[in-house]
This record gives sequence, structure tokens and C-alpha cells, in this order.
Amino acid sequence: MEYIAEYYDCNHLTYDKIYEEVVKLALKQLNITLKNSDSINNSIITISGKNIYAKRSNPEHSRTIIIRKKDDVNDKIICIVGITNTSYDEDKQNEGGKYVYGKKDYHANTYLSQGINKIFEKYLDLIKSNDNRLFFYLLDTEKPDNTYVYNKTNIINYRLLETLGFHILNIDKINFSKYNSFFTSSIDSNNLKYTSFSKLINDITRLNSNNSGNNPSYIKEYEDKGEVIYYYMCKVLSAQQYDNFLKIWTLKTLARNEGKTLNIIFYKEKYNYRKNDSIPKETKNMTKSLESIIKKLNIEFEIIKDDKLKYEKDDYRKHRKKNDIRNQTLLKNNLINSGRKKECSLCGNNIDDILEVSHILGVSKINDLTDADINKFPPDFINDILIDNSNREDVFNKKYSLANCEDNAIWLCANHHKLYDSNKYHICSNGKIEVSEEESSEIKEYLKDHKSISCKISDRMKKFLELANN
Repeated sequence: MEYIAEYYDCNHLTYDKIYEEVVKLALKQLNITLKNSDSINNSIITISGKNIYAKRSNPEHSRTIIIRKKDDVNDKIICIVGITNTSYDEDKQNEGGKYVYGKKDYHANTYLSQGINKIFEKYLDLIKSNDNRLFFYLLDTEKPDNTYVYNKTNIINYRLLETLGFHILNIDKINFSKYNSFFTSSIDSNNLKYTSFSKLINDITRLNSNNSGNNPSYIKEYEDKGEVIYYYMCKVLSAQQYDNFLKIWTLKTLARNEGKTLNIIFYKEKYNYRKNDSIPKETKNMTKSLESIIKKLNIEFEIIKDDKLKYEKDDYRKHRKKNDIRNQTLLKNNLINSGRKKECSLCGNNIDDILEVSHILGVSKINDLTDADINKFPPDFINDILIDNSNREDVFNKKYSLANCEDNAIWLCANHHKLYDSNKYHICSNGKIEVSEEESSEIKEYLKDHKSISCKISDRMKKFLELANN
């Protein structure tokens, strides 16, 4: 039996080195045993373009190896394997390309996310008439100085693929043990799938918090007539669109499995303020290629002008009209998107049903602050958290912003939240837990193993803790 690995001429120097291993791994995954008489050969597809860059921009191109079984009638497609990008690109090196051997600052999302829509498009186009499978193969796993292979963005992408049912053939090459402190639950190469919507959201927000200056996405959660509605907000920016593709698909899948309502919102962003232009430019609409694959997957989405939902704007006006600074929904959304691990800050419990958002400085204390008290906050402290930037001196706006700032909140389980609100213990500005000597022996016993909160204390959180203790 002859097996043929088919790929494009603009990738052939790179893929020539791996196609035999890719075929063997794919056949093994499909429980097909190679016999001694079997052979593995390659077939190069030529596409138009004056150079390698033009060829790879050709709509026909995708980073795939199509595996066929040759017989007397036709070459049946066995499966398709999506190949990651590489900075050790033999083909680009051959043409003197700008991405050459060992380049360390190769952008992380080009490794797997960029072009992944074309891999799936190829798969979905061929699956209509063929009984085939899609797998993935990671390049450069043996190159320790190429950190994008082990970038957290890509580690999450490996998990997303496995959750969606697309196995990575050489995933055992990645050592996941050093990432377990980052993720909600421990993982290894055999245990990568996300088991819940909440756990994936937690990891995405923690990842994005490391890149707060260019946050590609975030989650919002609102309650409407007793139903919780989630909004996943994504920038309409080409690189970040592709980066969000797998997240959107996986979140939709998990939400559907759990009976959750999830809306996908792409928003345009004004992006040239730094140039001091009088009229800021706006990102364009979604790329046609990505829009096409999302529609093929029957994922509904909406594109809006900015990242402010009408609900959110109306919510602020409603609270202002009632002079009510407490907005638990806003506080929770801010805490979710702060990137702090979604677990009780005392006991580490991460069960959604018993996790609650606790104010550090209570709403009643913030309401009691005088103008003079608020003016004691450093100006940048207040300006950084203001909800309505058009009205910086308004007292309600300042108090509303203080009450719903993510640094004025921590995750606590229901038990520890109730004890905190009842002043059974307090949290010092350094995070240490103190229990009053006057408390009962039962309370002391219950809290004895909790010496400090687990989350990192920012300068702003420290200020809230100091005020709460005073």
C-alpha cells in the first residue's frame, strides 16, 4: 500500500523533512498499522505566485499536509494535518526571507493562530465528499530558544484544539508541568481538554491581564429577567481576530453544552491616538476569510462600533438616577477581567456555585466618604478607574468607580465571604489574615490554617485594604 503526503510547493523544503513522521503519527492515531511492504511518498502541489510570499497569500494555499491512500481507482483522503508556522523556515531561508533561523522575537500568534482558519477551511471543504479527519503537528518543539512554541497563548491553543476534538499528533513533546500554577486545574499531554466554560474564561482573562495594554478580548456577564447572558468581546483587528477564532469556537461549544447563553461581539477600535491625529482611525471590518469560516461553523456574531454595550451605558445611567453606587454585575465583570485566578482567596475553592465577589472596602463606607476623603486619593488613582471619563469631578462618578473597581474586590467562597462581612477576620494591607482574640474557638479553629490571601496585592488594593481596616 502506498500513502502519499500532499502539500504545496511554497512549503516543500520545510515539510520535506517531516512528512514521513507526520504520516506515521497520523496513521497510528487512526489505528492503521504500517506493513513492511507499505511506502510513504510525497506529492508537491504547484500554485501560482511570483515568489514564496505571493504563493502563501494565494487563497488556495493552506499550511496542511493531506494524506492519501493510493489505490487503483483514486487516491482516497485518509486525513488532513494542519502544520504550525516556524521561524526555522527552510523555504523562506532559501529565498532570503526576513524570518530566518533562530529568530526569537517571532510573534507568538503567528505560530498557530495565524492561518488556522485556512487549515479548517481546507478541512471543511474536503470533508463534504470525503470521510477524513483533521489533526495538527507542532514544529520546532526541539528548539528551546524559540519560546513561542511554549508561549501561554499557544499552550491555551493546544488545549482548545483538544477540547474541540482535534488531536495534536506530537503533543507529548510539550512539557506542561511548569504551566500548572497558571491554569485553573493541573494538565498534562493526556489531560488537556477544558471541562467547563468557567475554567476556560478564567484562563483567557488571566492570559489577557499579562497584556493589559493591548487586551485582545474579555468577557462581560449580565443578568436579564433571571437569565445570565455572557458577552465575549473581541477586537476587529486582523491578528487578534485569528487569535480569538479558536477561543470563540470552544467557548460556544462549552456554553452550548452547559446551556449558557453566549453572544460573540466584535468591536472596532480607534487606534492612532498616539500619533496625535485630530481624527482617530478605526479598525476595519472582519477579514473575509475569517468571516467565511465562522459562518461555515454556524457561529453567530455581531460587529459594533466600540466596546461599550448599550446595556452597559444604560446601566450606569440607571444607577446614577437612583444614586446607587453598588453595581455587583460591573464589579464582578471587572474582577473576572482583572486576570486574578477565580478561586476563594482563602481556601482556594473554585466551584462556581459557591464563589462570590466580596468588596474589600464596603459600599456603605464608600458612601460615607466626604469630598475631602476622596481628594486624599492620588489623582491618578481616581482617574485610572473612572467609569465616566467625561465627568472627572463628579462625586457620584468617583464613588461609583471606587465601589466597582476590581482592586476593591476579591473572590471568596460563600463561607469565607459571610465571615468577612461579619468582621470575624480582617485582611491586613500585606495580605495577612488576622482573627480577633475575642472570636469564638469555633471561628478560630475554622480559620487557623488561613494565614494570608492567595492573590497578589496591587498598590491600589493595598489602599483599599488600609481604608477597610481603618
